[in-house]
Parts: sequence; C-alpha cells; structure tokens
Amino acid sequence: MRLNSRSFIYQIKLPVICLLLLSAMSVKAQRIANPVIAPMPQNTVQLLPGRLLNQLNEVKTFYLGINSDAMLKGFRLRRGMPTKGAPDMGGWYTNDIFNPFGQMVSGLYRLYAATGDIACKNKADQLIAEWALTIDGPGSTRGEGYFYYTNNTAAKHYVYDKMVGALVDAYVFGGNTGALIHLSKITDWAIARLDRSRPYGEGGEWYTLSENLYRANISTHDIKYKTFGQVWEYTEYWNYFKNNVDPLTAHPGPYHAYSHLNTVSGAGAAYLVKNDPAYKTILINCYNYFKDKQNYVTGG
Repeated sequence: MRLNSRSFIYQIKLPVICLLLLSAMSVKAQRIANPVIAPMPQNTVQLLPGRLLNQLNEVKTFYLGINSDAMLKGFRLRRGMPTKGAPDMGGWYTNDIFNPFGQMVSGLYRLYAATGDIACKNKADQLIAEWALTIDGPGSTRGEGYFYYTNNTAAKHYVYDKMVGALVDAYVFGGNTGALIHLSKITDWAIARLDRSRPYGEGGEWYTLSENLYRANISTHDIKYKTFGQVWEYTEYWNYFKNNVDPLTAHPGPYHAYSHLNTVSGAGAAYLVKNDPAYKTILINCYNYFKDKQNYVTGG
C-alpha cells in the first residue's frame, strides 16, 4: 500500500477515522428510525484540562487567525474582483493543487459545534458568504456554478467533495440555510461536468464523493444528492470487504492509503440513507481489516 504519495496541509489520523466509520453523520442529519449504527453529536465529548484540550485550543486559535482575504484571494481573482491587498497563502493552496478551502471552512464549523465558540461560526459564515459571490453565473464559459479557486483547478472531484462537506457542515452545525443554495448550484455544475469514468484506485479520489452527497441528501431530503451520491459508490473496492476478501490480494497495485479508508465512510452514509445491511457488513469487515492487518498512518 502506498503510504506517502503526497503530503497534505491537514493530516487525518487513521485511528480516528476507523472510529468515525461507525459514526459518520450528525444526529441532526439522521433520518432512519432506530439505526443499528447511530451518529454521535460533535459536542458529546468534553476535554478536561490537559494536552488534548491544549491542542484543540491551539488548533482553534490557528484557524481563527488565518487571513480570510488570503483564503479568498484566488476565487476573487478568477472573478475579476478586488483582492483587498491579500497575501498569497502559498504552497498547494495558491497553486490550486487539492485546494483545502472546503476543509478549512468545515473545520471551523466543527470547532464551533464542539466548543460553542461563536467566533468560529462567524468566521466560517463570512467565508461562505464571500466565496459564494465568486460562483460563476449564467453565461460562464466554465459553466454556471463553477466554483473552484482558479480557472485550471487540479483534482476537481476532490475539491468538489470537500466543498460539499463544508456546505453541509455549514447547515448542520452552523444553521446556515443559505449554504444549501450554494450547495445546489455547485452540485448542478458537478452533475453536468464532472468526469464519471471512475478508474479504480485513481489518485483524484472520486471514490470519496458519496459520503458527503449522502449527508446532503439526509440533511435536505433532496433526491438529487442521493442519485448523484450513488454514482460515486466504490462498489468494486467495497465489495472486497463485503465478501471478506483482502483488496490488496484481489486487486494488487498502488493505493492512496488514507483515501482507501475514507471511502468506506461513503458506505456508512449509504447505510443511513438506504438501511441496507450489506453496507453495515462492509463497515464492520473494513474496520477489522484495517485494525488487524494495516499500520496506523497519517497523510497520503
């Protein structure tokens, strides 16, 4: 398994994701009566004084200190809007390589949900409002609803997925109803224009899209998100776990490590939407596989 294919600004801890496979949604977003697997609200864990609380507060302070105009600079440049003298963020952010704007907004809403610090919600709401002004309108050569950081963005599937997650979090955790309007616009663009070839193991991570689209369906009851979410189910890979087969034996080759765990969160979301026990089997067998046979890793 390829564990170092690229480095991300924000790394994801594998043990945490393993646990989150069984609690992928907010209770507010939950729709199925008496599910076997139930979500855990963001605010149900209280950190007592110590290292973890210190780290949480450091992360919150860091997020709140990021220059909002710098985060918005590329979006505004693409639309020919003033950038207010903002500096470049640098690195992959400025170069629009797997741009993490969506993750950063999502993080602010989740910090708000976990801590109750209104400053996190206020900053995230302001970022959403300003970013929404840069979404392409009717007549755009890129298509109405184009929302990326630059005209030539890399990893369209990846960035769309993270923006869907941010907008769902804005609504679920932040009560931002306007986010649903923006979610619908960018999803209409994606339905019309995202490549659906879905090559197995491809590094653009199309196979993570179903989770947030199913979350959008649960949160809004709009069938559009369920229908589009079904397009991105990673059926061939997930079925290895359903049948208790080692995917690395059945389908050898390089895999982007953590996204081949993240993708199974889509099966968790599908379970909440469809109540099909096959998805629960996938979750359980995947959890046991990674716990028993794989190393705990961070990053790509």
